[in-house]
Parts: sequence; structure tokens; C-alpha cells
Amino acid sequence: MGEMNMKLKTSVAIVALTALLSACGGGGGSSGTSAFGNTSSSTTTTTTATNVTSNTSGSVVLSLTSSTISASQPATVTAVVKDSSGAPIAGALVQFAITGSTSTIAQLSPASAITDANGQAAATLTPATGATSGAAYVSASADTAAGTLTAKSAFSVSATNVILNSVAVVPGSISAYGSSSVNIGVTGASSTNPVTVNISSTCATGGKATISPSTLTLTGATGTVTYQDKACSATDRINVQIAGTTQQQSADLIVAAPATQSIQYSSVDNANICLLGTGCPSVANVVFKVVNVSGAGQSGERVDFSLDSASSNFADLGSQFGTTAVDGTVTVSVASRQTPTPLRVTAKLHSNAAIQTVSNVLTISGGLPVAGLTENHTGISFAASKYALNYNVDGDFADLTLRLTDRYGAGAVDGTAVSLVSDGGTVVPAYCVTKDGTCGVKLYVTNPRPTNGRVHILAYAKGQEYFVDTNGNGTFDVGTETVYDDVPV
Repeated sequence: MGEMNMKLKTSVAIVALTALLSACGGGGGSSGTSAFGNTSSSTTTTTTATNVTSNTSGSVVLSLTSSTISASQPATVTAVVKDSSGAPIAGALVQFAITGSTSTIAQLSPASAITDANGQAAATLTPATGATSGAAYVSASADTAAGTLTAKSAFSVSATNVILNSVAVVPGSISAYGSSSVNIGVTGASSTNPVTVNISSTCATGGKATISPSTLTLTGATGTVTYQDKACSATDRINVQIAGTTQQQSADLIVAAPATQSIQYSSVDNANICLLGTGCPSVANVVFKVVNVSGAGQSGERVDFSLDSASSNFADLGSQFGTTAVDGTVTVSVASRQTPTPLRVTAKLHSNAAIQTVSNVLTISGGLPVAGLTENHTGISFAASKYALNYNVDGDFADLTLRLTDRYGAGAVDGTAVSLVSDGGTVVPAYCVTKDGTCGVKLYVTNPRPTNGRVHILAYAKGQEYFVDTNGNGTFDVGTETVYDDVPV
């Protein structure tokens, strides 16, 4: 064993010297000889243990971050694969193995890997479960297009008697967005045998808390990390485990829910809804948000909805209450009836009626065009840009603008279709669709031309018959109200 160690050390010295000469610009010098291969140039490494093998196909540099491993201090094994010119080989399969020991004292994860663009493949070397102490080789075998390259390096397993004694959270209960200390006690940790522990929790995994640091290396009997709440609002279980072992302990931390600070009006998808039955959207969705003292959304809160008394006869709520989602939002629908009106929705926290707000103003307006008792009383009119066209100029034209009004004096609902007919010339197009109660067409001078030069144009749309709404509910009540024989719209 002493002779083998001497060869290993000689190999390391040659690799380092070759890299130094190359770095100094002494190109063309002869390459060193490794303990396990033929001559080749090689690259330097900053790791603790290094070995290299090469032949005319290329080289493999095998390195370990530490030649001594323990349950608390595993090592990273890195293989760098290069071709005969010294260029890294990407995409080569590298298989790692433990050899030279009669018993299984260590394990590798993964057991094989593909080299990256730098020709590197890596694995983690840890003691096998139940291993005490001993030594062995870790080897790397790379399959390349030019052949198989293999290198190995010795390592030892250090017996470690590390015990996780205690995990305590102080204080054990915190307010929302507060912090606590996680105190960890171990036996067997020292400067020559450091112990790494991993700390996690349910809320930290879900992004509702942070643990800093989440990995702690101990060189003494105790260590402390900080737990910071980020709206966990639950009893959080904190887990501590010694890296590379199955030893773990846990402790619970009670984290209070943040207090609700306010309800905010958030948005509405349709601020102006139409009268019921007019063919355009008559439902709006109003969104509120419940926030805590930090301004973050508060989930799981019941919110009660209502309309002010003046509006309750003209609209209906889709629900009387709702529960806030993860982001703190809650939505209620508002459906119009047949009467135009402004209205507001009140949102009130069920658990604290003093916390409430109202929506921005919603508007119910826009009905069907109304017919009237006379031509001047009907809800449609139009004007021409000019009323005298040149009879002899084919294509002379006038712009016709139509305006449609509902029974309440508001513009008819958007999308109301108007058809037009004439006894002379050409109307283009022969229909129009309203926007904000208005639409337009053109009248062109064409054949047929009336002999007297006078053209009549009729515009008509589907609308609502005229009646006197005696009770103001916006609908015709059979038996109590009269439909008049009106002029068609």
C-alpha cells in the first residue's frame, strides 16, 4: 500500500508540473507519465486528489474534491475527457465505479453521466450505509469514438460518529411576518470533522417562509438558522437532517395569520351594462380584494355583498357572499333589470363588518329604440349632409346619419341594425349598425331617377312599442298599462 501511495503522489506531481509548463508557454515539451496510463498532456486542477490516464485516443483527468469522505462530508468526483489534441469531448458516456475493496464502503450517484460541452461529467461519492472506515478506488471509464479511456483515484472513508441531538425553535410561536431561531445540537462535529445539516419546512417549500441558511456546516456542538415568515398562517413543521445520513428531527412553529387590513375594489369587466332583454351584455363581474397589513392578498375570508337600497329594485346580485381565493380576490356578478340607473356594490368582511368598501359606479343604460305616437315622437331620426343633389351627375352623394333612442332618452344599444330603402338612387350600404346610438350610410345619385327628382328614404329597426310605464318598473304590465297604436320604428 505504501508503494501504491507513492506512485499516486508522483502522478499528481507530474500532472501539476505539466500544467505549469503549459501555462508558462513552454509548448512542445514532453508530457508526463501517470501511474495508470501512457504519456499525454493534461490540465491542471484545484481539487484535492487528481489522477490522469491517456493514450493516443485522448485522456481522462479524474479529480475528487476530497480524498477522504464521511457521512457528513461527501466528495464530488469529476472526469474531464479530451481527445488526442487536448480538446474536450462532449457527449461521451462516462461510467463511474468503486473498485479495490472487498466490501462496499461507498456509493456513487449517478453511476454514469454524459460529458458536457467542457468534456466534464460528475458524480457524488458518499459512504455506503453502515460503512465504518476503509479505502478503495473510484474509477471513470469514458467511451469515445476513438476508444475507451479509464482513470482511477484512491480515496478513504472516515469513520464518523455524528449524532443529531436536538432541534428547538425559539420562540415557538410568532406573529405574522415575524421570525424565529432554529437551534440545532449535534455530537461529533469538529473542525477536522465538520457536519452538514439541511433545514427545510412545509411553508418554506411553498414559498411562504424562508430559512436562512437552509444548509449549515457545523464544526461544534450547536448551530442556529433563522426562520422568516411570509404569510405561512399555519403550524409549520421544520425538519433538520444530517446530510448523507438518515438522521433527522423536527420541531413545530406556530405562525399566526396576518390580520385583515381592508377590502379593496379591484375591477369590473363591464362598467356599462344594458337593460335586460335588449340583446347586449346585461351582466357585470365585480372583483374585490381582501388584503392584510402588508398589502398581500388574504385567502379564505368570507365577504358579504349587497346593493344599496335605491339600486336593489333595478339589479340583482349573483350571490350574497363569496370566499376569497389564494390571491385574496373574490368576484360577484351583477345583472340588470329593465330600468336604467347607476348602482354600487357593497362588499363587507363577514368576520368584521367594520371592514367594507363599495365598487366604482356601475351603470345600467341602453335599451331598444322606441316607437312613438307620431313621426316626431318615435325613437329614430336621421339627417343628411345635403338635401339637394345634382340630378345629372351620376355618383353625387349625401351622407345620411341615423340616431336611435330608447324609451328613456338614451342611445339605443350598440349593435342595433337599421335597414334602409329608397324609391330612387342607391343607398350604400343598405343597412347600418349603431355605435353609441348612431350609424351612417350614403345616398348616391343613380338610376332609377324619379321624374320629379324627389327621393324618399325609409329607415327602420326592431324596437320597443310605446307604452306609459305607470309604476316605473321598466316593463309592460298586462292589465294595468296600455300599449298604444304607435308609429313603427
